[in-house]
Amino acid sequence: MRDPDLTTLRCFVAVAHAGGIAAGARRLDVATSAVSKRLSDLEALVGQTLLERGAGGVRLTSAGETVLRRAEHMLEIAQSLGDDLDAHATGERGEIRLAAVAAAVSGRLADDIAGFERAYPGIRIMLSEGMNFDAARAVADGTAGVGVVVDHHLPPGLIKVPYARDPVWVIGRKGHPLFDGVAPGEGIRFERAIEYDVISMMGGASTESLLAAAATTIERSVRKHFEVSRYDSLRRLVEVGLGIGFIRESGVTRYLAALEIEGRPLAEPWADRRLCVIRREASEGGRALGILIDHLTGHSPDDKA
Repeated sequence: MRDPDLTTLRCFVAVAHAGGIAAGARRLDVATSAVSKRLSDLEALVGQTLLERGAGGVRLTSAGETVLRRAEHMLEIAQSLGDDLDAHATGERGEIRLAAVAAAVSGRLADDIAGFERAYPGIRIMLSEGMNFDAARAVADGTAGVGVVVDHHLPPGLIKVPYARDPVWVIGRKGHPLFDGVAPGEGIRFERAIEYDVISMMGGASTESLLAAAATTIERSVRKHFEVSRYDSLRRLVEVGLGIGFIRESGVTRYLAALEIEGRPLAEPWADRRLCVIRREASEGGRALGILIDHLTGHSPDDKA
């Protein structure tokens, strides 16, 4: 048996609910003759009488009752499919892979993602956190649709939009002599900071590479006291007075009230690092991706991370 088309099933359901062919045709705003022809074709297709016609209208046969239940179910599925496709087309539904550096996730990005998912519950964000090079490469090779990374040494062919400032800070235990006479928010010179023992990060973190280059420029060495692999460890060792540390602002400000630490931004221009949103060519990606990028970049680029 050939499968009945959806238009024919709609005609059958409308007539069954209206109790007559003319009444069903009016519900559909279709000519009565056209509806009658489709019902006759449907009965010929299934090889059974589905409607008993009389002066008072139509009545479903046993076979007609079965067809009605199945037809209603099929039309519900078709409607749901259409709604889903419309939602994808308008960007109200979809899945986006987002690659980001830890500095972004620990800063404003977490709040931005939460706000986005509240506004667009049908769009699912798949977040992967990694080093700057890895996050940028994921966007460049198409593994991720969008990224939030440090605006530094990015692969060619990417479109970037400013996202947030995330300058390098120096932190120390509360009352550390490094901060004597320095007002909150006032910058500290890097060469002054490295007069003290430093808790450093291992694994080639981007901030460490930046500091090493700066130390070479002023022909000074960094006195590394301990080397750790996690920023939680760095903050804890700084808190107990074992040295100072260098960390992005996003990894400082949220911890100042909870830990016995304080911090100031570095005064050098090279320490004023920026985060940016990156993607491939503007023509790539669906509407949902564009909605997320607009959401992320709708803030002033000078907003703090």
